[in-house]
Amino acid sequence: MLANGDIITTRSVPKSSYGPSLDRLFIGTEGTLGVVMEATIKAFPRPESRPMRAFVFPEFESGFNAIVTMQTEGVLPAVMDYGDEPAADDALEATLYVVFEGFAGHVQAHIAQAEAICARYGGRAGQPGEVEQYWCERHSSAERYRDEVLNAVDPAAARRRPTSYRMDYLHMAVPISRVLEYRTRCARIFDEREIGVREWSVWGRPEFFSMLIVDERGEDDPASRNMTETVDEVLTLAQELGGTMEYCHGVGLKLAHLVPAELGIGYKTVCDVKAALDPNGILNPGKFLS
Repeated sequence: MLANGDIITTRSVPKSSYGPSLDRLFIGTEGTLGVVMEATIKAFPRPESRPMRAFVFPEFESGFNAIVTMQTEGVLPAVMDYGDEPAADDALEATLYVVFEGFAGHVQAHIAQAEAICARYGGRAGQPGEVEQYWCERHSSAERYRDEVLNAVDPAAARRRPTSYRMDYLHMAVPISRVLEYRTRCARIFDEREIGVREWSVWGRPEFFSMLIVDERGEDDPASRNMTETVDEVLTLAQELGGTMEYCHGVGLKLAHLVPAELGIGYKTVCDVKAALDPNGILNPGKFLS
């Protein structure tokens, strides 16, 4: 629905070759151009087979290169979660969890190829039960957020608690050839600013790079200016390397000031579209577009 009350209905087909995609225009703009009132989803049957594997690599770089090779050779798992947690025990090892879905013969062929690729880069099979534990606990952080924030008496106040300003989970998309360079340069920034890294991770594709960081200085200032400046610096670096500052969550108010740099000259075009569709600025004001 548009700001003037008009309702646009797009066609429920997988592809159209005519004109710009209205679906893409409204999806991802955080309700600033229109309100999505109804959506058609695609349903998939339960897979015949769903094998899971865990691989442990001697360091982050070797596992990342295995993931790149898997994508290059067409080994595409339904779930791919890779990362290390250096703050946990100072170990250099990183773990890759992969899940394949589909017909039994198809997934077994992909599993065999994945195992061969991981072995090529020094990966070894994880401990028995490790991948099953991951599968059972993969939603634990979301469940914790639900319990501690969404179900709180005052969810807004829970989001503003002091500890929230001392940690952040960042999700950047960076060209494959720049991911390891980006990780190295971010680590240098964190060392200089006394920011600890709880996790480096890659989800789904080698370009999708995430990090869980925390300000370990223990300052009394709940706003943690050090964290704010550090986040801006590493997100700007992702943009400078040809990537995007966010691939997973929205921009909202927090990152709106980085949108002009993200879109470049296209920012004016987006603002023109916003002015045409919402001249009074009543749709989610201040979000995404400042």
